[in-house]
Amino acid sequence: MPITACPRRRAWTTNANTSSFASRIPTTTEPANDGVIDLTVGAQGNVRKRIMLWPFGLGADNDAASLRVIGWSRALDTASALTLWVPTILIEVACTFSAVVGVAGAVVLNTERFADTITVVAARQRTFTDTDSGGAASRGTVEIFSPTNDLVAFLIVPLLASEKVELCWDQTTNTPTTNALYAFLDD
Repeated sequence: MPITACPRRRAWTTNANTSSFASRIPTTTEPANDGVIDLTVGAQGNVRKRIMLWPFGLGADNDAASLRVIGWSRALDTASALTLWVPTILIEVACTFSAVVGVAGAVVLNTERFADTITVVAARQRTFTDTDSGGAASRGTVEIFSPTNDLVAFLIVPLLASEKVELCWDQTTNTPTTNALYAFLDD
């Protein structure tokens, strides 16, 4: 089955300017902050399967920030009809920005730098048999292309039947403002 192509979009309308991860706890309020992306497709309860992310930031070469991808799903109480939105951290990565910039007037500006290095900080792990020779990188649930050398890096995150996904940032080196392009990968 073919994958549906879609244009890349900015996750945040205005770049994130956060110096720590905000607390994400269960809530009865539907998540709708800047950086929250709806994953529902149609009215049948279908959701997106995977998201591809290209982190970037407004700062200098080798500035860094951490990114958490949080999935939000509803828990329903049929007796009270009360909805509880429950967050799940899908992945946390550290991003180092490069000399590669966007283009003036484009979706990524000529002052915004793409990440060229992405390193997993925390991810869900799978257990493999002793014959698995893939090492630690093969046990995660995320795919990362981290070329370094001023080439654009990206990651692909399984969304685990989440209804919404939120990108949260923590500026770690020289406080760049941060964002990411995203696209869905659905079969």
